[in-house]
Amino acid sequence: MASTARLYDLQALDLEIAAKSQTLQDVEGRLGESAALREAREALAAAQGVLKEAESHRRDLEMELEDMSARLAPLEKKLYGGSVRIPKELVDLQSEVSHLKSLTGQREDTLLESMEAADAARQRVKAAEAALAEAEAAWRQEQAELQRQQRALGAELEALQAQRQERAAALDPRSLRLYEDLRAVKQGRAVAMVARGVCQVCRVSLSMTEVQRARSGTETVTCSSCGRILHVA
Repeated sequence: MASTARLYDLQALDLEIAAKSQTLQDVEGRLGESAALREAREALAAAQGVLKEAESHRRDLEMELEDMSARLAPLEKKLYGGSVRIPKELVDLQSEVSHLKSLTGQREDTLLESMEAADAARQRVKAAEAALAEAEAAWRQEQAELQRQQRALGAELEALQAQRQERAAALDPRSLRLYEDLRAVKQGRAVAMVARGVCQVCRVSLSMTEVQRARSGTETVTCSSCGRILHVA
């Protein structure tokens, strides 16, 4: 029968393997595009969308003003060229020119506002580009560190697994089978240390007989409360 000390050592190794495996899983879960990077890209795309809309509005106003200017030029030439002599036609022409000039002024004001909006949108795009560049730099640095951790943890786990195989091979099959069965149902803790007559896992006081049997090392004794293998140092 293998000593409980060897089982206890194997458990310590298994717990270390489990902890490092969890750490490796966490590291690998953080590899790839981060939420911060996605948010920065989305913010840039949104800012670019606003800028595109502002530029489109500005171009539409500029085209409208060009069209108004093209319509106004011949009307003013006709109005001031002396070719129209009938009073009613002059009044109508003056009214049309005045209306076009008024619309032109309104559109010019709107164009100015549109240009200011486009400038503000460009500034937001620049800020979003800078934020994205910063996020990408931080992400690349983080990914490099995570990859380093991944490699280191992989190497450590490989070495620990080799140690585990070596230690498990030194145990007799019956003890190892009992240990593995208990480990599967006891959250990885199949062996419990005994200190001052108390099981250090379930905290139940053991009888002197149980403690003496566990201390003798001639048999594998389990806790009458939690069922774990008892180990007396």
